[in-house]
Order: sequence, then C-alpha cells, then structure tokens
Amino acid sequence: MSRILLTMTLAFLIPFPNEASGQHHTVRFLHSWGGAKDIEDVAFSPDGKYLAVAVEYGPLTIIETSTGDIAHEFKVAPFDIAFSADGGHLLGIGQRETSLVNVRSRSISNVNWRVPEGYVGCTFKEKSGKLVVDSVWDGGPAAASAKIGKGDEIIAITSIGVKYELLGRSVKNLVEPLSGPPGSSVTLHMIPKGTTVPVDIELRRKGATKNGDRYTFQEFRGGRSGQTCFCASGSSYVLLDANTGHLVSVFRPLDCKLNGPNAVSPDGRHFALAANLVDPTKGGSTGLALEVYDVATQERTHFATLDVQTIHELRFTPDSGKILIGDRDRIAVYDLQTDRFAEPVLIGFNPHEAEKPEAWENSLAGSIFGPHSDDSRISRVQASETLLTSFDISTDGTMVAVGSPYGQCSIYSTTENKCLATIGARNEDRDSAEKTTFSPDGRWVSFFVDGTMNIVSVPEVISVPESVEADLASQE
Repeated sequence: MSRILLTMTLAFLIPFPNEASGQHHTVRFLHSWGGAKDIEDVAFSPDGKYLAVAVEYGPLTIIETSTGDIAHEFKVAPFDIAFSADGGHLLGIGQRETSLVNVRSRSISNVNWRVPEGYVGCTFKEKSGKLVVDSVWDGGPAAASAKIGKGDEIIAITSIGVKYELLGRSVKNLVEPLSGPPGSSVTLHMIPKGTTVPVDIELRRKGATKNGDRYTFQEFRGGRSGQTCFCASGSSYVLLDANTGHLVSVFRPLDCKLNGPNAVSPDGRHFALAANLVDPTKGGSTGLALEVYDVATQERTHFATLDVQTIHELRFTPDSGKILIGDRDRIAVYDLQTDRFAEPVLIGFNPHEAEKPEAWENSLAGSIFGPHSDDSRISRVQASETLLTSFDISTDGTMVAVGSPYGQCSIYSTTENKCLATIGARNEDRDSAEKTTFSPDGRWVSFFVDGTMNIVSVPEVISVPESVEADLASQE
C-alpha cells in the first residue's frame, strides 16, 4: 500500500498569476448536434495507463492517458464503472444491463444479479379488526428475539426511517414495509397478546430457502473488495465486485435517502453515504447526514449529522480511516476512529480571517485531518461563492485536486501549505469541473468540463519556475 500521510497542514488555495502548463490531453464527448454529453463516471486503471469514461447514452470509452488517444469504445452505457484489481476487466452498471468488459480481448459479458430477499420470520392475519401474528417460523429473526408470539398485534412498522401506520389496514399493507434485503433492519411496533402496552422490537432480516412448508434461515454475510460498483435498487444500495461481477453486499440506509454521494473505503471494509435525511428534524439545521456501514456485516457503524451547505463529493482517505465530504467552500473531515469531525480542509477561503477573532489568530498550524475542534463558529462563516464542485485525494495523501464551478482544476500540497497548480482559465459561463480524479500512481489528474475530458500530467504542471515560487511566497 502506498505511504499514508496522517499529519497534513491546513492548505489554502493561492491562485497562480497564470494557469499552469504541461502535458494536457482533451477528448470531447458530444451529441451529433454538437451539444455536450453529461458525464456519468470515470475510472483509472490500476497502473494509470488508461482512463475509462462513461457518458450518458454511451459509448463506454477507454483512453490511453499518455497520448490522449481513444484505445477502444464499447457500446454500453453504464452510470457507474470500476476496474478490476489487475486492470483486465471493467465492470459497468447501467439502467438496462450490467456488463463485465474484458479490456484485453474487448469482449463483453452480461452480468445477471438480483437483490436477495430477507425475512423477519413470521406471518400475519386479520382478526377482530386487528393485524395479528399468525405463525412464527423456527430459526427466523422473530423467533430468535423471543419477543414475538402468536396472537400479538402489529400496529406499525418503521423501515428506512419511515413509519408505516397499520391500524385499520389489511395484510397486503404489510408487504412493502416488511420487504428488504438480508441484514437490513426493521422495527415492528407491537402490542403483545393479553396486554395494551405497545413495545418496539427491532429485527434484522435473514435470507431463507423454502423446503416444502418450511423455511431454512441463513445469515447473509457480505464480502470485501476494494474494486466495486454500486447502484440503488429499490430502497437498497447494491455493491458488485469489479473483478467478477458477483454481489458483494447490500445496504438499506436507516435514516438517509438514496440520493447522495457514496463510496467504498480503499480497504473494502466500509461503505459511506452522505445524503438528505428521511426525517429532516434529525439533521439539525441542514437535514443532511453521514451513514457508514460495515460491508461484511451490513451493520451501521457510524452516524453523524452534517453541518454543510451542500454535498458535492465523498471520498475516503488512503488509509480508509477518515471520510472527506466536499462542501461548497471546504472539505469536511470525519474521523472514523474518534467518531468526530476534525478541522476541515480549506480551499481558498479562510473563515478564520473572515471573522478574525483574536483567539484564532494562531490556529492555522494544525493538521487538515486534526486536531478536533468543538468550536462550531468556523462552519457558520461561508465564502461568497462556491469554490468546489468535485475533488479527489492522491493515493499517497500528499495532494488534493479540486474542481471548481468555473471549469478549473487546482492541485495543492497537503504538506507544503500552498497551491501547486491551477489548470485551465476561469470560465465565467460557470461550466463546472466534474469528476475530478487522480490516477492511482498520482501521475495524472482528470476532470470533465462541458463535454470535454481533460487528462493532465501532474508532475509537469506542478514543476513551478522559481519566479512563480517567489510570487507565491509574496502572497502568503
């Protein structure tokens, strides 16, 4: 594994007098009538030699990074793509099909997958104007809880943060809220037989196979892969292994909607989602939150409300220990070990300087991944304009690349406290730099602007002349 940097100083984006120059390839993705296609996803091969680009309606395009030439095009239109560990295959999930592309032989195989069904292990019937338990299956979650018995009344179900009231309803109204993948949680609101006191019983659904009139239950345990594609299916996130196309794991968020950025950690252990809450009152003033799940067990390991204005991107640090969340003018940093937010990564706007409280004058010497701060005043001071639309961190943790709403990509050092390069001229038409991504070896950075994929040599653009260094020093 590449060297992991754990102590990075706060860095501020200091623009160059002129845009950086260097090896810069461009590939255009346009409709036949000349309009720009929308970008879906990008992925570098593990060795950095190729960049795969997925755009709306296809084709899936493989670009040779050293020349900018198109190596091959595949007639598929995925919205999420990932290379296998050896770079020999490329998995793509689309609206109509999932494809496993053999990059070397240029063949395509269709991947068939489905979300397995999970069960709570009991059936219900209508009796005396109520919905009551009719049977409890041996070995199922309901039986294992030892809290549910025949004749107990069910009055409501909470699933995916939504409470379904069942008083006066029929058995068919139970189908949707009880359905879900194995490992996902559901809360049954019950009134035990012979009492009038409601109780809440949380169960984790299990997979089962039917043998005649009996069900055999088994635990569904997810796998682990650092090369995954994911998509939303029904009310769940599905992770597929890019090496084989096989199902890795399935998640059903407990509180968040399926509408935000998400990522799998480099070590394949965690899945993170940052999105709107189903119940906005749980998210403070913003109604946004972060949920983190263990890929193998499907259990939620972390939950935090987000004090951000918007969510543009989500990434894990190279050591998989922290989550970076792109806000409009900074990158929030969440530490999985301490379950707290650290000081944010600042990208050209210094809220300390904006307010200048005396107690903060010497506060810029901390790490961008620490120290932790309980002072929330920094989050309330905002830049006058959006500075970030996408970002990525290099594999060794020494650089961060930030795409702006003005079509520029800026690279800055996390160790030297300065901007290293700004690529592209400022575009006042506000064509955003999207899908900013480093190659695994840190040699290339790519970003997409208004139908044009840009692939830039990082070593060349950060080779700064001494005169420019002097100009930068005078600005600091």
